[in-house]
Amino acid sequence: MKNRKGFTLIELLAVIVILAIIALIAVPQVIKILNQARRSAAEDSTYGIYNATQDYISKFMIDNGGDFPGGELTFTCDNTSCKLDNYSTLVSEGYKLEETLDYKGKKATGGTIKVTNGGTDIVIENLVVSGFYCNHNGDRAICENKKSVITSYGYAIAVNDENPNSPVSLSSTRPIDKKIYLRYILKDGEVDNEILPEICLYSDNYSQKELCLTINEFEESNQKILDYFGYDENTWTWDNYAHWKDLIRNIDCSIYDDSDIRCQDSSILAESCFVGYVYV
Repeated sequence: MKNRKGFTLIELLAVIVILAIIALIAVPQVIKILNQARRSAAEDSTYGIYNATQDYISKFMIDNGGDFPGGELTFTCDNTSCKLDNYSTLVSEGYKLEETLDYKGKKATGGTIKVTNGGTDIVIENLVVSGFYCNHNGDRAICENKKSVITSYGYAIAVNDENPNSPVSLSSTRPIDKKIYLRYILKDGEVDNEILPEICLYSDNYSQKELCLTINEFEESNQKILDYFGYDENTWTWDNYAHWKDLIRNIDCSIYDDSDIRCQDSSILAESCFVGYVYV
């Protein structure tokens, strides 16, 4: 009769150790991938709510003959919906409107959406989606694991010789009589000196209306500028290398050295330069 041998204790321990090492390496990576997927889903939901707010404002303006109430509209989100705080007051004043935002995707269980400046500015603050706190300042959605203390913007008139890190005075609303201004991130009502201010331009000639650029976001600024001016290589008139024009709207966009972007019309200009600065 043949001897039947199994694994020795040492061999079993070796296999267990190898499996443990694989688990130590693989599990954190799997968790990281899952968290990234959850974060991306939360950001997508935030974009969906932002777009739904834009649709809400458009319908509101149409239903009320272009009239927008003074002050701001604030939606507060809970486990069921995002409701307009002063809905009853606005109805009593004769406005036609819906009480809640109609949006698709994961429901937000907390946070606020604020609409200011006659319906042109939308800010999402600490929107709770899938355990993340999400903010959207009009440019992009950012979701973090902890609640943000960013509560508002501060605005100042852009002056060439002004130190942007120590503005003379700030306003809580965009200077409506200026095309160019600075926008600061406020934390608990104070300027966050660790975050560079944005330089912004505002024009009613464009659907996006406001374009804000940060000096340390050169590559992202390129795309922001092109998107703002409505650049489309396929439909614009090409007359020289890396040079396009929209003859109907009198817009001129140029690309220098495959990196510098400059777009302008008769009254405004925005440019980003690869050496590390942007200006409008």
